[in-house]
Amino acid sequence: MNNIEEKKIMMQDIKLDERPREKLISRGREALELAEILAIIIGTGTTNSSAIDLSKEILKRFNNLNGYASLKVEDLTEISGIGKAKACQIIAALELARRLTGPSSLYEAESLNDPKKVYRAYRNEFMNEPQEKFIVLALDTKLKLIKIIEVSKGTVNSTQVHPRDVFRDLVKCNASSCILIHNHPSGDSSPSHEDKLLTNRLVECSKIIGISILDHLIIGDTFFSFKEHNLME
Repeated sequence: MNNIEEKKIMMQDIKLDERPREKLISRGREALELAEILAIIIGTGTTNSSAIDLSKEILKRFNNLNGYASLKVEDLTEISGIGKAKACQIIAALELARRLTGPSSLYEAESLNDPKKVYRAYRNEFMNEPQEKFIVLALDTKLKLIKIIEVSKGTVNSTQVHPRDVFRDLVKCNASSCILIHNHPSGDSSPSHEDKLLTNRLVECSKIIGISILDHLIIGDTFFSFKEHNLME
């Protein structure tokens, strides 16, 4: 008996309440492993591979779907057993997750006083971004998001990011305060000397204009909060 046949028999022998769909129904979504969630999205396997087998291969090939925002249909169809229909199902599910948990989800937040909340919304957005982006979150008096403003794309420093470009839209949308965000494509979220100079320059301008800068977040593999490190003075 070959390995494929053994694998098929093992899958068929899984207890009914341990199969992904039944497990979801009886024990809830938290009980599912990542491969089981993906197996439900895939739906059915092939003659040689179960849906869970295919899921495990996808997770192995694409690093547990870290950086899934850049995943394409043609990437998935390179895997034997994943055709265009299954690939589209997976991409659609990932895009739904991205939209519900990405930057646009911040509009639903009661307030944006927690840097972890902002980081979680932007980490996948920036994961495979090859260039630095500088973004400003415009907030009202209750720290609710009014508008997401992309100021620049490229090298972020005190010469590339001008205060007028940062505050122009903030004034237009009557923002009371804001949060600055930019990414480090290298993954290292530590602030550079230029990052510190830029932040100090913008904070000084904010005092004149009357729109407070609450924090500056640098996002890489983790995040760095200027506020948490007392660098917003």
